[in-house]
Amino acid sequence: MNQVTSLGLLVLVASMIFSGISISAVAQTDYNTLLKIVLQAKREVEQQISSDTSEEVKRLYEAASREVVLLEKSLESDDPSSAKQHFLNAMKMFKRITQMISSDRPTQELQSTVAVSSSTLQRDHSSVLERIKKFISTLKSIARSQSVSFVEADQLVAQIAQQIRKNDDRGLKATLAELKDVLADIRKELHKLASQTIDDRTIKFFNDMLDRLNKRGADQELLSDARHMLSDYEKQIADGNYDEAKELKVELTKIIRELYKATL
Repeated sequence: MNQVTSLGLLVLVASMIFSGISISAVAQTDYNTLLKIVLQAKREVEQQISSDTSEEVKRLYEAASREVVLLEKSLESDDPSSAKQHFLNAMKMFKRITQMISSDRPTQELQSTVAVSSSTLQRDHSSVLERIKKFISTLKSIARSQSVSFVEADQLVAQIAQQIRKNDDRGLKATLAELKDVLADIRKELHKLASQTIDDRTIKFFNDMLDRLNKRGADQELLSDARHMLSDYEKQIADGNYDEAKELKVELTKIIRELYKATL
């Protein structure tokens, strides 16, 4: 019997015994209503009882069942007063049984809870693994024309899949941390390669523009200054001084723009 049904039974019992609903009013309008309610409670309680249920619960269930039988007899004898009393006795016992079973359930369900948790854990980790695979696939697509190695990352992904199957949570945590570092290094490498590509294209663009301006008869002194500035720009890029390189790029762009306007 799951927790939802147990809760429903407690609500049913409590509403009939302790709420404002009058048992007398129910009995006066339809004697069979009492019997229907108590039989429903009996069926639900019976489904909760198993071979692992305590002897005390089983004895209480037998007593409650006897009250149900007496209730039936009272209704057959058209004795509302006795019927209401047997109804209350039975429902109070069923409520007590439900409370006792619920209090014992954590121990009884420990193994099944662990199994469910493990299953849920596997699904969650498998979902994470799929996202990792997609991310790595994206990185591989970006690095298709670059000399970036994914051997270590692929090995760690295979190790993660194995740890998920074995429910090796501790090992999985360590491997995920290691993979995170490896992927961070790959991203840095790809970023570096992308920056180098952009820088190479920028340098080629400036060289082409200066050659074109030279052919158009641009001021040779300014052209010489621009070429020295471009050489310095390349050096700053090679040394990783990107802030200085950025300033040189701005100044070089201004000079080339002035030279171009002067040759129009």
